[in-house]
Amino acid sequence: MIGGGKEQLQFVLAGDGFRVRSATGATALWVDLFVTDKPQHLVANFDGRHMEIFIDGRSAGRKELKINLAGLAVDNFHFGDASGSLQARFSGIAIYDKELEQAEITANSRLAGARFAKEKTVASLVVEGTLQETTQIPAPDSIGAYRRALVVNSYAGGIIAGY
Repeated sequence: MIGGGKEQLQFVLAGDGFRVRSATGATALWVDLFVTDKPQHLVANFDGRHMEIFIDGRSAGRKELKINLAGLAVDNFHFGDASGSLQARFSGIAIYDKELEQAEITANSRLAGARFAKEKTVASLVVEGTLQETTQIPAPDSIGAYRRALVVNSYAGGIIAGY
């Protein structure tokens, strides 16, 4: 979500696709944009009347989206969702005060792709830590209908090696 004041933009990844929604109710939807477990470069370009989404430097379509930019104050920038179910990683975020040209989007996408290609996925990770603090495990009867205990332990240390 970006915004505050009279207007805000929400970028929502939902079951039916990727939705851009304004506080005034204007909505645009793109379907079948993302690939699971693959880094992708996303650009949302807005010219004042239309939103165009680019994935990896290619246009996924341009849709009409009426937004009052005069009422949009970028004083709130939120990623994620209230339920905590967003499974994504953001490696770089940029906000421009102008509409980007196709050549600039393509060049930025290539740079992002080169950066993603250098990253390695590890099969296993060894972490060494020293227990600093523990919490009590509550008795099942004391936690009522939830029947689950929340245990939070604090550790000090760091990653030793990835394999």
